[in-house]
Amino acid sequence: MSLILRADVDKPYGHSNLIRKVSSKWVEEFFSIPFFGSIGYLTHQIQFLEYCNSMHIAGFMYHRTCTAPNAEVFELLSSGGHKLCFMPRIPGAWKRLRPS
Repeated sequence: MSLILRADVDKPYGHSNLIRKVSSKWVEEFFSIPFFGSIGYLTHQIQFLEYCNSMHIAGFMYHRTCTAPNAEVFELLSSGGHKLCFMPRIPGAWKRLRPS
């Protein structure tokens, strides 16, 4: 039996503490492009990808517009054989994209 790893990267700064929760929500709601150079951007995903790569586990990483991968994340995705995917911001948007 095989397993498929899917990770949704929803929060640009994670949600481990109040400052990270507020920062993530602020970027999600008010900015459509990420702050690549900002402190703490996708650090939670970097740690997760380093672990997956060390264990030779590849997966599908679904990003939103506000969590687009920076150069470091992109390198980890490439070196681990992960698939980069994007998901819509609005829930149910895929239903609107399909023809009736």
